[in-house]
Amino acid sequence: MNVLLLLALILFILMSIVGGKKGVRSFLALFLNFGVIFLAILFMLSIKNTIIVTLIACTIISCINLFYINKFNHKTLAAFVSTIITLAVLVLFIFIIEHHAM
Repeated sequence: MNVLLLLALILFILMSIVGGKKGVRSFLALFLNFGVIFLAILFMLSIKNTIIVTLIACTIISCINLFYINKFNHKTLAAFVSTIITLAVLVLFIFIIEHHAM
C-alpha cells in the first residue's frame, strides 16, 4: 500500500469520526478541489488568457466549498455572492496593474 494512500485513508477515517457526514463531504470536497485545480492548470497551458481560467476555477471551488459541504441556505448564498464580488474586484485590480506594468 502506498504511503500517500494510507495517509488519505487515515485522514478519511478521522474526518468521518470527528465530523460525521459533514466530515465525509469535506473529505470528498478536498479531492474535488484538487481536480478543479489540476484541470485549471491544464487549461492554462493551452489558453492564452489565464485570468479567465483562474476566475472560473475560483468560482467552481467556491461552489464546491460552500454549497456541497454546507448545502444551500441563505448564509451560504450570501457567502457565495460576497466571494464573487471580491473576485470581481480583484480581477479589476489585476487588469489595471497588468495594463500599467505591461
